[in-house]
Amino acid sequence: MFTFFRYLLIFLFGCSGILFAQTKKEVYSKNIPYSDEDVGVIFPAQISSFSKTEVRKKNNPMYGTVIRYAGNLGGCSADIYLYSLKMEPALISAKEFEEHAYEVAAKNIMRLPTLSPTLEAVEELAHFDLFVNDKKTGLRKTFHFTISGGDYISEMVLFPCYARIIKLRLSYPEGLVSAGKDAEEFIKQITSLFFQKKKVDFRKSAESALPIEEKKSK
Repeated sequence: MFTFFRYLLIFLFGCSGILFAQTKKEVYSKNIPYSDEDVGVIFPAQISSFSKTEVRKKNNPMYGTVIRYAGNLGGCSADIYLYSLKMEPALISAKEFEEHAYEVAAKNIMRLPTLSPTLEAVEELAHFDLFVNDKKTGLRKTFHFTISGGDYISEMVLFPCYARIIKLRLSYPEGLVSAGKDAEEFIKQITSLFFQKKKVDFRKSAESALPIEEKKSK
């Protein structure tokens, strides 16, 4: 079931424009840490119960790099995407980040059922704002995926890092408590790699997935 679910997500993200174009790629070893020069972070080969399986780096910065991890429990996966919003990478403004987060990243996930009859439904369960040293920096959204043969919890964490967007995508079977705890630990460790000793916390927001224009019209 895990292999099918993982390939289903890869196919769907590719169809929705989230995955990578057919450009030159570099593939890195799965058994050693991966150091990314664009964001200045070293990603461990093992994070919580997740083991790195591959790293693919594209020569188009808008498609960027994906670092894939697989959990030691069936059906658990975690991917880290590092990409730019422009062909010529530039510092990402708060407005650019918010527009991408709500109008592109979140909406792409919500429309995934239109791309495959196997994925029956996607429901947003919760929205959290990511605060770093009490400054709103990014977001986290929790989704419920209804797939033929099982239900999954899917997490998205999104925040800017200089000229790159950092996106975490984690999925695990609904009801598998230990997998949920492992996913939380994965998110904690990855955010600590970027924000070091700064205070990082997620605060639940009542705004949920309101579009940018609706938020501004209040």
